[in-house]
Amino acid sequence: MTLKGKTFLGIALGEETFLISELSLKGRTYYMRQTAEWRLPEGVSEAESIGNSFQVFLSSRRISTSSPVFIGVPAKWILAKEKKVPRLDNETLSNLLRLEAEKDFSLSADELVLDYVKNEGKDTAGDSVLLLAISRNRMEFISRVAKNAGLKMAAVVPFSLAIGSNYAVGQDFVLLYLGRQSAEFTLYSGGAPVILKHLGVFTQHKTGEEKLSLNRLVAISEEIKRILMFLPDDENCSLPSEITVWDDYGLTKQEEETLEKVLPLHCKITRQPSGDTNSSNRITFGAPTALARYGGNRSGLPVNFLHSHLVVHKKFRWQKMIVRAAMIFTLIAFAVVAGMLDLHKKEQKVAEIKEQLARLSPELERAKEMLDYIACLRTWQGQKMTFLECLREVTLAFPSGGGIWVTSIAIRDDMRGLVSGKSVDSKTVLELVDKIKQNKSFSDVNLLYIRQSSGSSQDIVYAVSFIFRGIDEMNTDTRRDVQ
Repeated sequence: MTLKGKTFLGIALGEETFLISELSLKGRTYYMRQTAEWRLPEGVSEAESIGNSFQVFLSSRRISTSSPVFIGVPAKWILAKEKKVPRLDNETLSNLLRLEAEKDFSLSADELVLDYVKNEGKDTAGDSVLLLAISRNRMEFISRVAKNAGLKMAAVVPFSLAIGSNYAVGQDFVLLYLGRQSAEFTLYSGGAPVILKHLGVFTQHKTGEEKLSLNRLVAISEEIKRILMFLPDDENCSLPSEITVWDDYGLTKQEEETLEKVLPLHCKITRQPSGDTNSSNRITFGAPTALARYGGNRSGLPVNFLHSHLVVHKKFRWQKMIVRAAMIFTLIAFAVVAGMLDLHKKEQKVAEIKEQLARLSPELERAKEMLDYIACLRTWQGQKMTFLECLREVTLAFPSGGGIWVTSIAIRDDMRGLVSGKSVDSKTVLELVDKIKQNKSFSDVNLLYIRQSSGSSQDIVYAVSFIFRGIDEMNTDTRRDVQ
């Protein structure tokens, strides 16, 4: 019976083979149409040639290339890092994760295609985020292969996450994926992946009686133990008691028993029934089938490098114009309000200054009078003070008992002076001259004349010239004390 309905392709990529599952969705039920394994041609590395060869293979198997294609990539091609981030809006979180990717992966954001899964746990301080990256060159290679094969890509996602997310709905879950080319470990917390790890052990394609060796299983188990040992100490990340082993390799009964013994947790082995009627191997197609099942629920994809959560969706032109106009209006309004507030503050400042001036006005008047007085005193500085000192020293030379007086005194700018006057006798005049000569502040002291006054007066007239050299402060003070 032919089932009519939507068809979806799941393709799990590998370095040697591609696994393909074609599902048909009728109502809410998926039906397996067919599965296939395609080995990449040896010695061919160009994306165009690989794509063309792949298209020929799909046509030979009558697999529709017009169906939406969900492509899975191995964990070996993925860089993964768990991060603790604060609660942020999507755009801010995207910018933060781009910076964190450059730091953690040592590559520029332009060289990577990024996506992330957020685990919104109980911690109110922030969320756990699994940051994932694949090289841009790898993504471009996948796109060219798909284009030349005539495929319409709907998603590119790590296929271990595609398998695990179908089972870890809102719960803690551990998945060990065993394929023919890789072994991968995934840990889920609360339904969100927190660890994606390529175990570094390749399980080769089985031929004939070849079996998976004990050493390989032990190596896988030891790697898982190391991962579990360094689990983050976080209430959002707890370890389940069971590990689900997804077998896309085709384990024998003996190999299953060996695996159960060496794994650190109780294991539950499961597999997808093979739909490849042309294959004699016990291999299954869990990875591509899990990918194809997202055709009916693309929103359930944990990540999608083709349509990353880090891509900020562009807004329509009219939305941009509205946002830009709103921003301009906000800036203008802010500038007007800021200007008004600034003007109001300046007016308050001016009023305060006027009030201070009014309070200080009386003191300013007094200060002005004091400045005028000081300016007046300054006129007596310099040479004029020397004149006053000269007059004082001459005055001190006159005897305190009287009997002699001055009628005129003249002092030139070069401090040459002339004192003339009258005395009751010549002796007093001579004592005056001696006193002036004894003062070291004077030099070139000369009695110009001394004679009887004309007329009937009995007084003596005199005139004395001198040069005032300046004051020796110590000698003058001593002389004043003695006097």
